[in-house]
Amino acid sequence: TGNRGTLVVPPVDTQSWPWIDVSGHPYDAESLEGQWVLLLVSDTVCSSRCEERAYELRQVRRAAGVERARVQRLMVFPAPPTEMVRATLRDHYPRLPLIVVDQGHPLRTLPGEALDVGSVVVIDPMGQAMMRYSADQPAKEILKDLKHLLKVSQDWTDRSLPQATGSNEQ
Repeated sequence: TGNRGTLVVPPVDTQSWPWIDVSGHPYDAESLEGQWVLLLVSDTVCSSRCEERAYELRQVRRAAGVERARVQRLMVFPAPPTEMVRATLRDHYPRLPLIVVDQGHPLRTLPGEALDVGSVVVIDPMGQAMMRYSADQPAKEILKDLKHLLKVSQDWTDRSLPQATGSNEQ
């Protein structure tokens, strides 16, 4: 294996996870279907590490080039941030969804070490949390893994495979 992130073993299905935005409204998780998701763990005040990582993940997504349309970012908070924090993030990252994952949220039970501020979890297009990065891992490592994942998953589609005809034609 050449991955730089730590694999989540076993992968965790996120399709039934409750996604609530910072305003308390359900987040449309269907918008994540078929997307690679970079989930950034924040604290309620979006400390300097959180801000740095949000910038890094934006750059990672941009560096994916034409494939960036297949990548979504989410920022998760342990509790709703203040309006000032929300306004700052909206100004700097207007397309970054802000989600609240309280103490009972399944993300908190993800296998492996605790998720610190600046940690990143990768969710695949099928809704499986499958890789994680510690807060101190360089964004370059996330980008290398993401580019590889985008390349090998390029022909993942929901179309069915050709049916076998039973003949041995070559």
